[in-house]
Amino acid sequence: MKKFLLLLVVVNFCGCRTAYLPDTKDVKAFFAQMDNGILSEKKFLLINKITGDEGEHKHFKEYYASQDTILSELAIKSIVKAMAGSHKGIWTNKFFDSAKIVSKAYIHSVTRRSRNWTPPAHYTFSLPWFSNDNKFAVLSFEHYCGRLCGEWSVRLYKKVNGRWVFVKFYDAIFS
Repeated sequence: MKKFLLLLVVVNFCGCRTAYLPDTKDVKAFFAQMDNGILSEKKFLLINKITGDEGEHKHFKEYYASQDTILSELAIKSIVKAMAGSHKGIWTNKFFDSAKIVSKAYIHSVTRRSRNWTPPAHYTFSLPWFSNDNKFAVLSFEHYCGRLCGEWSVRLYKKVNGRWVFVKFYDAIFS
């Protein structure tokens, strides 16, 4: 019986995913520098839910990373691992200086009160998934900017001279 319990504990311990929780300073610096600091220039609305779904790491590995010529195999593995253990939670202002963090219910309430039923401009982000050497980051990014105006993308960033610079889209939809 003791052997069975020990085996059960070992299997449960080894089977658990390690939660991906990057350093707060790294996340804050990433968003402050993203796209030349566009998010730092003015107040913006951010949906409070951190995005990222259960299968995103598999999709990234099978479709995007398999054909990537920029990332090393080790960087790909570490990003996929970060995605798999990605923290699902709520954004707080400790990561952003100029965000007004709101719920989807808030966006819906503002939309219902508007004359033309148009939601206000807003963003939704995943955590940045950093490579093992902290030289690359992948981000799931959504921006709604009005009727027939928006972006959904999976983006790659590279740290160049201490600053995060956009490299490419792995996937993107624009309107």
